[in-house]
Amino acid sequence: MAKAKLQGGRDSTRSCGGCKSGLPRFWNDAFHAAYDHLVSDVRSVRDAAVSEIAKMSLHSLPLHHLKSHSIVQNIMGSRKMKQAESSMDTTIDNNQ
Repeated sequence: MAKAKLQGGRDSTRSCGGCKSGLPRFWNDAFHAAYDHLVSDVRSVRDAAVSEIAKMSLHSLPLHHLKSHSIVQNIMGSRKMKQAESSMDTTIDNNQ
């Protein structure tokens, strides 16, 4: 019964081509394309649909706008964090 309501809502949403949903076009297109999979009764089908949308969203990010030095800073920060965690683990192990 609930699925029938969802499908009815989907049909009205799909038929409303001129309506503004407030979502960026990417998300609107992605959800329309994946709707049947997202409301599937099979969990693995739903999970695969969510995973595919997540992959698509990563590809839609404007990563070319990032400055290369900010990427290097993030990598260096990550290394410093790992070093700090490692030295903290060593300190804890020595104190026990």
